[in-house]
Amino acid sequence: MQAIADLLAEREVELDGAAGDDGLARRRAALTRHLGACYPELHRLRLHLVGGGGARRYVAATGAERDLLAWLLRDGLVAHNGADRYRAADADAIRYLNGGWLEEFAYLAACAAGAEAASFAQTVRWRAAEFAGANEIDVIARHGRRLLFVSCKLAQPWIGEGSEIRAKLRGYLNEAAAMARHFATPDHTAVLMVSTDLLDEARGDAPRYAALFGKAHVLDVDLVGLDHFRWDMLVARFRELLEA
Repeated sequence: MQAIADLLAEREVELDGAAGDDGLARRRAALTRHLGACYPELHRLRLHLVGGGGARRYVAATGAERDLLAWLLRDGLVAHNGADRYRAADADAIRYLNGGWLEEFAYLAACAAGAEAASFAQTVRWRAAEFAGANEIDVIARHGRRLLFVSCKLAQPWIGEGSEIRAKLRGYLNEAAAMARHFATPDHTAVLMVSTDLLDEARGDAPRYAALFGKAHVLDVDLVGLDHFRWDMLVARFRELLEA
Protein backbone atom coordinates (compact mmCIF):
# COMPACT_ATOMS: atom_id res chain seq x y z
CA MET A 1 0.00 0.00 0.00
CA GLN A 2 1.41 3.38 -0.98
CA ALA A 3 2.21 5.85 1.79
CA ILE A 4 1.03 9.45 1.84
CA ALA A 5 4.55 10.55 0.92
CA ASP A 6 4.58 8.31 -2.16
CA LEU A 7 1.23 9.61 -3.38
CA LEU A 8 2.32 13.21 -2.90
CA ALA A 9 5.56 12.52 -4.75
CA GLU A 10 3.48 11.87 -7.87
CA ARG A 11 2.76 15.62 -7.85
CA GLU A 12 6.33 16.66 -6.98
CA VAL A 13 5.32 17.31 -3.38
CA GLU A 14 7.25 16.04 -0.36
CA LEU A 15 6.64 16.03 3.37
CA ASP A 16 8.92 18.45 5.19
CA GLY A 17 9.68 17.87 8.85
CA ALA A 18 7.52 16.66 11.70
CA ALA A 19 3.74 17.03 11.72
CA GLY A 20 1.52 17.78 14.71
CA ASP A 21 2.01 15.78 17.90
CA ASP A 22 -0.22 12.70 17.73
CA GLY A 23 0.41 11.84 21.37
CA LEU A 24 -0.61 15.28 22.60
CA ALA A 25 -3.70 15.29 20.35
CA ARG A 26 -4.83 11.96 21.78
CA ARG A 27 -4.11 12.96 25.39
CA ARG A 28 -6.42 15.96 25.10
CA ALA A 29 -8.91 14.31 22.74
CA ALA A 30 -11.74 14.52 25.30
CA LEU A 31 -11.26 18.29 25.61
CA THR A 32 -10.98 18.71 21.85
CA ARG A 33 -14.23 16.82 21.29
CA HIS A 34 -15.89 18.92 23.99
CA LEU A 35 -14.79 22.13 22.26
CA GLY A 36 -16.43 20.90 19.09
CA ALA A 37 -19.65 20.27 20.99
CA CYS A 38 -19.71 23.71 22.65
CA TYR A 39 -18.01 25.94 20.10
CA PRO A 40 -20.43 28.90 20.50
CA GLU A 41 -19.36 29.13 24.15
CA LEU A 42 -15.70 28.79 23.21
CA HIS A 43 -16.05 31.53 20.60
CA ARG A 44 -17.15 34.06 23.23
CA LEU A 45 -14.58 32.90 25.77
CA ARG A 46 -11.68 32.81 23.31
CA LEU A 47 -12.05 36.51 22.48
CA HIS A 48 -11.20 37.26 26.11
CA LEU A 49 -8.40 34.72 26.54
CA VAL A 50 -6.14 35.31 23.54
CA GLY A 51 -6.15 39.09 23.21
CA GLY A 52 -3.07 41.14 24.03
CA GLY A 53 -2.53 43.17 27.17
CA GLY A 54 -2.39 40.38 29.74
CA ALA A 55 -5.23 38.84 31.71
CA ARG A 56 -8.70 40.20 31.03
CA ARG A 57 -11.80 40.26 33.17
CA TYR A 58 -14.29 37.60 32.16
CA VAL A 59 -17.60 36.62 33.75
CA ALA A 60 -19.20 33.48 32.33
CA ALA A 61 -22.74 34.18 31.15
CA THR A 62 -24.02 30.59 31.20
CA GLY A 63 -23.45 27.33 33.00
CA ALA A 64 -21.91 25.88 29.82
CA GLU A 65 -19.36 28.70 29.74
CA ARG A 66 -18.51 28.19 33.40
CA ASP A 67 -18.01 24.46 32.81
CA LEU A 68 -15.79 25.14 29.80
CA LEU A 69 -13.67 27.66 31.68
CA ALA A 70 -13.25 25.21 34.56
CA TRP A 71 -12.10 22.48 32.15
CA LEU A 72 -9.55 24.79 30.49
CA LEU A 73 -8.23 25.82 33.91
CA ARG A 74 -7.97 22.21 35.03
CA ASP A 75 -6.03 21.24 31.89
CA GLY A 76 -3.61 24.14 32.31
CA LEU A 77 -4.61 25.99 29.14
CA VAL A 78 -5.92 29.02 31.03
CA ALA A 79 -4.29 30.95 33.86
CA HIS A 80 -6.37 32.72 36.54
CA ASN A 81 -4.98 36.00 37.84
CA GLY A 82 -7.71 36.59 40.40
CA ALA A 83 -10.75 38.89 40.41
CA ASP A 84 -12.30 37.18 37.38
CA ARG A 85 -9.21 37.83 35.26
CA TYR A 86 -8.06 35.06 32.92
CA ARG A 87 -5.65 34.57 30.03
CA ALA A 88 -4.34 31.78 27.82
CA ALA A 89 -1.56 30.09 29.78
CA ASP A 90 1.20 30.13 27.16
CA ALA A 91 2.00 30.17 23.44
CA ASP A 92 0.83 26.57 22.94
CA ALA A 93 -2.49 27.37 24.63
CA ILE A 94 -2.95 30.38 22.33
CA ARG A 95 -2.23 28.25 19.26
CA TYR A 96 -4.64 25.55 20.45
CA LEU A 97 -7.47 27.95 21.29
CA ASN A 98 -6.96 29.94 18.08
CA GLY A 99 -7.63 26.94 15.87
CA GLY A 100 -5.16 24.20 16.73
CA TRP A 101 -7.95 22.32 18.45
CA LEU A 102 -9.95 22.32 15.20
CA GLU A 103 -7.06 20.70 13.31
CA GLU A 104 -6.79 18.07 16.05
CA PHE A 105 -10.58 17.57 15.97
CA ALA A 106 -10.49 16.88 12.22
CA TYR A 107 -7.42 14.65 12.56
CA LEU A 108 -8.96 12.56 15.33
CA ALA A 109 -12.20 12.23 13.37
CA ALA A 110 -10.33 11.09 10.25
CA CYS A 111 -8.48 8.47 12.32
CA ALA A 112 -11.73 7.27 13.92
CA ALA A 113 -13.35 7.14 10.46
CA GLY A 114 -10.86 4.54 9.26
CA ALA A 115 -8.01 6.51 7.71
CA GLU A 116 -5.08 4.17 7.13
CA ALA A 117 -2.65 7.03 7.69
CA ALA A 118 -3.09 10.65 8.75
CA SER A 119 -1.21 13.69 9.98
CA PHE A 120 -2.03 17.26 10.94
CA ALA A 121 -0.16 20.57 10.85
CA GLN A 122 2.03 19.01 8.17
CA THR A 123 4.42 21.19 6.16
CA VAL A 124 4.98 20.12 2.55
CA ARG A 125 7.42 21.36 -0.06
CA TRP A 126 6.44 21.51 -3.71
CA ARG A 127 7.87 22.23 -7.12
CA ALA A 128 6.02 23.35 -10.24
CA ALA A 129 8.18 23.99 -13.31
CA GLU A 130 10.85 26.46 -12.17
CA PHE A 131 8.89 27.47 -9.07
CA ALA A 132 9.18 25.99 -5.58
CA GLY A 133 7.62 26.70 -2.21
CA ALA A 134 6.21 25.34 1.03
CA ASN A 135 2.78 25.19 2.62
CA GLU A 136 1.23 23.77 5.77
CA ILE A 137 -1.72 21.44 5.28
CA ASP A 138 -4.02 21.25 8.29
CA VAL A 139 -4.93 17.57 7.88
CA ILE A 140 -3.92 14.91 5.36
CA ALA A 141 -5.49 11.45 5.54
CA ARG A 142 -5.22 8.39 3.30
CA HIS A 143 -7.62 5.54 2.59
CA GLY A 144 -6.27 3.26 -0.12
CA ARG A 145 -5.02 5.62 -2.84
CA ARG A 146 -7.49 8.31 -1.85
CA LEU A 147 -6.04 11.35 -0.14
CA LEU A 148 -8.18 13.65 1.95
CA PHE A 149 -6.96 17.23 2.32
CA VAL A 150 -8.70 19.26 5.03
CA SER A 151 -8.42 23.02 5.47
CA CYS A 152 -9.61 23.96 8.98
CA LYS A 153 -10.86 27.49 9.58
CA LEU A 154 -12.04 29.02 12.83
CA ALA A 155 -14.83 31.54 12.32
CA GLN A 156 -17.88 32.90 14.09
CA PRO A 157 -20.57 30.27 14.70
CA TRP A 158 -23.40 32.01 12.82
CA ILE A 159 -23.59 33.34 9.27
CA GLY A 160 -26.37 35.88 9.86
CA GLU A 161 -26.99 38.51 7.21
CA GLY A 162 -23.64 40.29 7.40
CA SER A 163 -21.34 40.42 4.40
CA GLU A 164 -18.06 40.09 6.35
CA ILE A 165 -18.45 36.44 7.36
CA ARG A 166 -19.69 35.55 3.87
CA ALA A 167 -16.61 37.14 2.31
CA LYS A 168 -14.39 35.19 4.72
CA LEU A 169 -16.13 31.93 3.84
CA ARG A 170 -15.62 32.58 0.13
CA GLY A 171 -11.94 33.26 0.77
CA TYR A 172 -11.59 30.08 2.80
CA LEU A 173 -13.24 28.11 0.00
CA ASN A 174 -10.86 29.53 -2.59
CA GLU A 175 -7.90 28.53 -0.38
CA ALA A 176 -9.19 24.97 -0.09
CA ALA A 177 -9.71 24.74 -3.85
CA ALA A 178 -6.19 26.02 -4.52
CA MET A 179 -4.81 23.44 -2.09
CA ALA A 180 -6.63 20.66 -3.92
CA ARG A 181 -5.44 21.79 -7.35
CA HIS A 182 -1.87 22.05 -6.17
CA PHE A 183 -1.39 18.94 -4.04
CA ALA A 184 -4.08 16.42 -4.94
CA THR A 185 -3.64 13.18 -6.81
CA PRO A 186 -6.42 12.06 -9.20
CA ASP A 187 -8.05 10.19 -6.29
CA HIS A 188 -8.57 12.92 -3.73
CA THR A 189 -11.08 14.83 -1.71
CA ALA A 190 -10.63 18.45 -0.67
CA VAL A 191 -12.56 19.61 2.39
CA LEU A 192 -13.18 22.99 3.96
CA MET A 193 -14.00 22.45 7.64
CA VAL A 194 -15.27 25.66 9.19
CA SER A 195 -16.73 26.38 12.63
CA THR A 196 -19.81 28.11 11.21
CA ASP A 197 -23.32 26.66 11.12
CA LEU A 198 -23.86 26.20 7.37
CA LEU A 199 -27.20 24.35 7.39
CA ASP A 200 -30.63 25.46 8.58
CA GLU A 201 -32.11 22.47 10.38
CA ALA A 202 -35.51 24.17 10.62
CA ARG A 203 -35.67 24.18 6.80
CA GLY A 204 -34.64 20.58 6.32
CA ASP A 205 -30.88 21.27 6.34
CA ALA A 206 -31.18 23.86 3.61
CA PRO A 207 -27.94 25.83 3.10
CA ARG A 208 -27.83 29.13 4.96
CA TYR A 209 -25.57 30.47 2.22
CA ALA A 210 -26.62 28.70 -0.97
CA ALA A 211 -24.07 30.47 -3.20
CA LEU A 212 -21.23 29.05 -1.11
CA PHE A 213 -22.46 25.51 -1.67
CA GLY A 214 -22.85 26.18 -5.39
CA LYS A 215 -19.30 27.46 -5.67
CA ALA A 216 -18.00 24.54 -3.59
CA HIS A 217 -19.66 22.14 -6.03
CA VAL A 218 -18.03 23.85 -9.01
CA LEU A 219 -14.63 23.86 -7.29
CA ASP A 220 -15.00 20.21 -6.16
CA VAL A 221 -14.61 21.04 -2.46
CA ASP A 222 -16.70 19.36 0.25
CA LEU A 223 -18.00 21.53 3.10
CA VAL A 224 -18.10 20.46 6.74
CA GLY A 225 -19.64 23.02 9.08
CA LEU A 226 -20.53 23.41 12.72
CA ASP A 227 -23.71 21.46 12.04
CA HIS A 228 -21.54 18.31 11.74
CA PHE A 229 -19.42 18.90 14.85
CA ARG A 230 -21.25 16.34 16.99
CA TRP A 231 -18.63 13.60 17.24
CA ASP A 232 -20.62 10.70 15.78
CA MET A 233 -21.81 12.89 12.90
CA LEU A 234 -18.30 14.16 12.19
CA VAL A 235 -16.80 10.66 12.14
CA ALA A 236 -19.59 9.47 9.82
CA ARG A 237 -19.01 12.44 7.50
CA PHE A 238 -15.27 11.77 7.32
CA ARG A 239 -15.93 8.09 6.64
CA GLU A 240 -18.09 9.11 3.66
CA LEU A 241 -15.35 11.40 2.38
CA LEU A 242 -12.59 8.82 2.79
CA GLU A 243 -14.55 6.07 1.07
CA ALA A 244 -16.10 8.16 -1.72
